[in-house]
Amino acid sequence: NADSALFSDSGKWLMWTTTNLAPIAFVAVSGAASTYSLLSKSDWCRAYQQAIVRAFLLLTVAHFLINLSSYPWALHQGLLRGSEDLLLVEQLALGFPITDTIALCLLISPALVVYFGHRSRAILIVVLIAISIAVTGLVVPTSDHFPLLREALFGVLGDFRENGEPKTFWWPLVPWLGVFLSGSYFGEGLVRFAHGTLDARALVIQLVRSTAA
Repeated sequence: NADSALFSDSGKWLMWTTTNLAPIAFVAVSGAASTYSLLSKSDWCRAYQQAIVRAFLLLTVAHFLINLSSYPWALHQGLLRGSEDLLLVEQLALGFPITDTIALCLLISPALVVYFGHRSRAILIVVLIAISIAVTGLVVPTSDHFPLLREALFGVLGDFRENGEPKTFWWPLVPWLGVFLSGSYFGEGLVRFAHGTLDARALVIQLVRSTAA
């Protein structure tokens, strides 16, 4: 009946909304953990070396294991292209899970966290997301390679399989770097809390002012 259909639609909406929010939370928490690891150590160079090691493990071990475990699903959904003999190799080599993007954020974000203040970082986050929306929605491809580059850096709008866009990169770097940096505020707050210097009221006011700017 109508009530059952409405409940079913609502359940699907809730499921997909939760699914879409999960990677945002995952990346933001990763940004918080990265910032905490960076700022809780007196030697930033050593902290960055550790970030390089983590990024390397994400780009190698995690990349391989995630792609291997998701191979049956990708095969079932018809997301793999090419001959049957190369499907597994294609998934392992050309599958780019969200951990690959997190690895790149681990390499880029430390300099932004150290040298950008709260207000400058908030502005940067807004700019990164705004540029991604503008490029995906307004910029018209001018070459055969541009759509793939745009997808890797900024993302793509619409249904990948219907509009002919490449579907290699599901987690574009620029907007997700903005999400990653948003977690840096929480990570910095944890460092202050651990050192006993956290003024919660002052931190909230600072974040509100940064966002308003």
